[in-house]
Amino acid sequence: MRIVVLFGLPGAGKTFVGKILSKKFGYFLYDADADLPLEMEKVIREEGKVTEEMRDLFIKRVMARVRELKKKHSKIAVAQTFIKERHRQQFLDTFSDARFILITADVEIREARLLHRKKLPISAKYARVMLRNFDKPEIQFETLENNVDGEEAIKAQVRLLLSD
Repeated sequence: MRIVVLFGLPGAGKTFVGKILSKKFGYFLYDADADLPLEMEKVIREEGKVTEEMRDLFIKRVMARVRELKKKHSKIAVAQTFIKERHRQQFLDTFSDARFILITADVEIREARLLHRKKLPISAKYARVMLRNFDKPEIQFETLENNVDGEEAIKAQVRLLLSD
């Protein structure tokens, strides 16, 4: 069993990288935004304040979904912001085989990508609020830089990360 958690700020390209893991490396892609509680999704769409209770409920849903997916898939890529360190640690405590990969991109690139986002649109202003709330990762993680268009640079980085 292999679980790869793609985490990072909105617009970094977590889902894009996840699609490459799915198409080229045989991972099942789980975009955890599909399980956002309706109340939390509404708050995000209205650019309001997401409470800790909302985040806790969401992470419980994500972990329940991953438990179900583990029954069907040997390789899973989870794409999710994982904005709080305690939730990253909680996920790791539950799934000790999980491997976290921080997807990064320059601010200008992330904000430009957000302008074209169809699912759960987020303004650059709201993304900056999320940046302030994003806990510095303390868990063990690797980094994948997503500053260029196209799949080739991502595939090369993924190959390196998965080769060990």
